Amino acid sequence: MRLAGRTRVPCASLVILVVISGWQVFARTDAFPPRARRTVQANDVAERTSRLNDLLQSIEGPVERPLRLRRTPDGYLRSLVAPHSSHYKVPGAKGGRPEEVADAFLERWRDLLAGQDDTIGFKRIGLVRTASGTLVRYQQTFAGLNVFHGEVAVKVDHAGGVRFVMTALMHELDIPQ
Repeated sequence: MRLAGRTRVPCASLVILVVISGWQVFARTDAFPPRARRTVQANDVAERTSRLNDLLQSIEGPVERPLRLRRTPDGYLRSLVAPHSSHYKVPGAKGGRPEEVADAFLERWRDLLAGQDDTIGFKRIGLVRTASGTLVRYQQTFAGLNVFHGEVAVKVDHAGGVRFVMTALMHELDIPQ
């Protein structure tokens, strides 16, 4: 799109801006030509759907209405909210501190949130205690660098289960050569 003699770039093309010893700009893979893009295979989406069904089976408590969830077009989990008076159990983290429960949830379901890329990580940046539980916030990292606007929020209730997870993550990141 041209605007007053300037080219306007869609914001999805430039996703990460990091300052470390000067400016370093990283771009999402959809900013590259199609031949350089990593394509999403139908079986990847099917695998994420299967894993999502496993997560949905981990709900504890009454399920009175349909679950609320959103996914990205390529199958990653964007948000998941448990119905009132229920939560998603996290095996191996029961009775732990809320941040340990949230850490275990992210580790167990990371393929649904960010994929299996080892260069993508999460750094805890906030902890807010409320009457209904604890909200744990994470910053997304890529190759050890913070991802601009890449965050995850996990709400852990007093029973040690996850009430909701919301993400704003970048997927299939790459460093242009």
